[in-house]
Amino acid sequence: GRIDLDARTPTDFGTVRTAAGIGFSRSSGTLADVANPSGASQSATTTTPIMEYAYVQFAGITAGAARDNFSFMPSAIYGAQHWASFIINPKQLAYTATFGGGLSATIAVQDATDTAIAPVDGVNATTTYYAPQNEKNLNLVGNIRWDQPWGSVQVMGAGRQAQVLDTTGLTYNEEKSVWAAGGGVKINTPFTGHKENALWLTGAYADGMTEYTTAFGSNKIANWKRDLNGWQFNQPSIIAYSTGIESVKSWNAAALYQHWLTDKYRINAFGSYGQI
Repeated sequence: GRIDLDARTPTDFGTVRTAAGIGFSRSSGTLADVANPSGASQSATTTTPIMEYAYVQFAGITAGAARDNFSFMPSAIYGAQHWASFIINPKQLAYTATFGGGLSATIAVQDATDTAIAPVDGVNATTTYYAPQNEKNLNLVGNIRWDQPWGSVQVMGAGRQAQVLDTTGLTYNEEKSVWAAGGGVKINTPFTGHKENALWLTGAYADGMTEYTTAFGSNKIANWKRDLNGWQFNQPSIIAYSTGIESVKSWNAAALYQHWLTDKYRINAFGSYGQI
């Protein structure tokens, strides 16, 4: 279940928008606890509410937890792959400038805690590293978008300084620049009643930021981190060695078509391909 709140308040200096979304879920079973992928056969029941987004927008400024500015595709289904958006929107401070003629540009600093993937040990898988929430560097994310009656075009980019610190022997203390770039196009197709049908196409390449090109969630693969034909929680973005950081290269392409059968019912058909 979910609750979405959206309020618009007119002021002398423009409209102030406040929005929030809360998701609730309940799951049980031996493969339910994807937050703890190291357990082989752990049973879990979860009923914790999640604040997916909560932000204020005013005079081009967005402050709070909002949709990742790298995203272009719509969230056609709950919990979509990252080409739609992260389920938990990143905390950010962003500014969007509107130039007229449908052209706009956004620049943002985003909390890497909400999107970055923990480093992987490239030696013997026994060393413990700082988790992403211990990173001190922010993501820098931006996009340029052009909206027209026929559709939209967007190019986007992201980058940061990835950090690795060995918390056991403190032998690794390294940084490396990582980045991702992508683009997308939306093509409007004939209307159904009062609803807009559309085709979205997008693609991206990442060097050390696979969170922007692959499924940000749980991928079911055999004999890895769970013995019961288990789960791997996200793909790695960086691999840490004593000699330095190796960044993982990846790319993806995706398409989504949304067609309204009536003003109340729609079909979303989508597909994607990625390589790491």
